[in-house]
Amino acid sequence: MKKKNPGKAAKHEFYRVLGAALAQWYGVEMWLFKIFDRMTGAPTPNNSAIFYAVINAKTRLEMMNELALVVLRHDTTLSKEWIKLSEKVKDKSKKRNHIAHYMPHVDLRVPDINKIWRLEPHQHDITSRAKKNPQIYDTHRIEETGAEFKMLAKSLEEFFAKVPSP
Repeated sequence: MKKKNPGKAAKHEFYRVLGAALAQWYGVEMWLFKIFDRMTGAPTPNNSAIFYAVINAKTRLEMMNELALVVLRHDTTLSKEWIKLSEKVKDKSKKRNHIAHYMPHVDLRVPDINKIWRLEPHQHDITSRAKKNPQIYDTHRIEETGAEFKMLAKSLEEFFAKVPSP
């Protein structure tokens, strides 16, 4: 009888959860585009060209914040809601960058199967942000992060429903 390899099972689960979490981020980006599209009032193909030409998420969010200042200026409740959502997007985009760009590490000596595989800053990244307080993502934390992305996408969808068409 073939002996089960817990490291192999953990690896498959790790990458399954990682893929699922990254896929949840798509919902965030989709709703950000829909909000941008509605706020501009321009034809969708034009908005798509503008929105997706800006690759940097921070710059894209700044562009949307400036647009929201203009479009939502007469609705303080909606403006305040956007500001809170924008901060959440900024916070969650940092986590998205972690799980998208951190390096997988494995340690078969770890007794908890959900911690055998994890994401950490690259071992050669000597920047202060990586060494000062490195965020480490085990399978459970990656799964939680994916759930946070899903909740954020739902919040953006709900916000979208409130944004007036120009």
